[in-house]
Amino acid sequence: MAGQPGPPASATSKVAMEVIRKTSGAGWVCELLVSPDRMKAEVRLQRDKPDAICSPDQILAFLTRAGLVVAPADPAGLMTLARQIAASRTNTAMAAATGDRPRPAVDSIEWLIPMGLGQFVTEANDTVDLHEVTRFINVRKDQIICNIVAGEATTGTDVFGTPLPPAAIKVIAPAPLKLGPRVAFGKDPRTVVATEPGCVRYVDGVLSVEQVFEVKGDLNFKIGNVDFKGKVVIRGSVLDGFKIKATDDVLVDGVMGNASIETTGAIVIKGGVNGLHKGRLQAAGDVVARYLHQVSVSAGGNVTAEIECHDSLVSAGGDVKIVRGGIIGGQVEAGGNISAAFVGSERCVRTVVSAGHNADRAVATKRMREQAELAWQKVFVIEKALGPGMDKPEALQGVPLGRRANIEKQMAALAKAREAAGKQQDLLAASVAGTTASGATVRVQKRLFPNVLVLIDSVCLREVRSEIDGPATLVANPERAAVEVAKVAKI
Repeated sequence: MAGQPGPPASATSKVAMEVIRKTSGAGWVCELLVSPDRMKAEVRLQRDKPDAICSPDQILAFLTRAGLVVAPADPAGLMTLARQIAASRTNTAMAAATGDRPRPAVDSIEWLIPMGLGQFVTEANDTVDLHEVTRFINVRKDQIICNIVAGEATTGTDVFGTPLPPAAIKVIAPAPLKLGPRVAFGKDPRTVVATEPGCVRYVDGVLSVEQVFEVKGDLNFKIGNVDFKGKVVIRGSVLDGFKIKATDDVLVDGVMGNASIETTGAIVIKGGVNGLHKGRLQAAGDVVARYLHQVSVSAGGNVTAEIECHDSLVSAGGDVKIVRGGIIGGQVEAGGNISAAFVGSERCVRTVVSAGHNADRAVATKRMREQAELAWQKVFVIEKALGPGMDKPEALQGVPLGRRANIEKQMAALAKAREAAGKQQDLLAASVAGTTASGATVRVQKRLFPNVLVLIDSVCLREVRSEIDGPATLVANPERAAVEVAKVAKI
């Protein structure tokens, strides 16, 4: 800015200076030097004798007559400068003033999306969600990201306060941004649009739309929840409490805890899931994991687990396949087939598997199916209380009289329960008469344990009351609304 004194010119400037005005006194000469562009002024005091005195008032009068502008907002500025010059060493040029150069027009960016970080999002109850750290700005194809706003050039002044128009000095202003992948200028050359859907990234002046978001390590508080329009790759694990939302595939190299992943693509978790009954996977495509523990899974395609599916709620539009282990506890529904090494467990953990699942049909027969399931469950409880082989009259031979009455009572209750379950099964069969079988199957390689409910086509059911050794394939019998072991076949 004009009027700001600088350091000694001898130390800072190599520009040729011209003497444009001078004054003298007894044994001294004071000169005003100005650069050719009038943007720099210096004052030099020369003494013929070391003891020659030049007072600050004499220098002030000289600078005032010359019209030098030192500090327009500070009337004492010239006097301060005059004192410094009067006290300076002889023949030393001192910087007196610097002009204010004209500034060229500089374009700026008008963002039409909420750029920046959304760290520490405050909830309605004044709590802070520390999982919300990074803001992901998703855009659709042809969406306008920003406008380039033309700036206005500013005038300047020389060391004498003379206005200088912008055209007096030619300066090329840098562009406000560079265009990276998947962005381009629109029909209006000052409008920047996304050429493909994705997530906006603006780093070091480069604007781009990214379609892959990669985390080198774990998804933790450093990264926060992810809401990305594209593919997400986590090279570590997804820690408890975090959420991923994407429009393409999600790949996790590690494990997933009590977290949530939602995508319109597929989900692959190489290390498996420990959901603690709160984890959730939702994909329009396939879901693949090493194991599924206490997690809710919804997939439009197939669900595949390498080791096991334990105590989970699984719904798949396609097939469900457990490659090496089994389905233990929980409920598994598949629009197609279900296959596993075993279903249920030696401890008779309640397990429900439903192949060829039809949601509309399931709703229509829900009440009757539930009643049939409860009836068969009652049969299973009584059978388990009696023990293996104790449901036949010959089992009473050799039983002490003290126990015989109790066993006979339980056998009667079992017969009654079986009759009731059979009636419920017949009612269900009558309600779905004529239902076309989907051809879906439940295939077990090693063993089907007791207390497993097998449903096929959402109406045909079988309550497994004793172990069925595999390999075995279970199919629907629509005429009886029942599930039967059709054949033995390797998976």
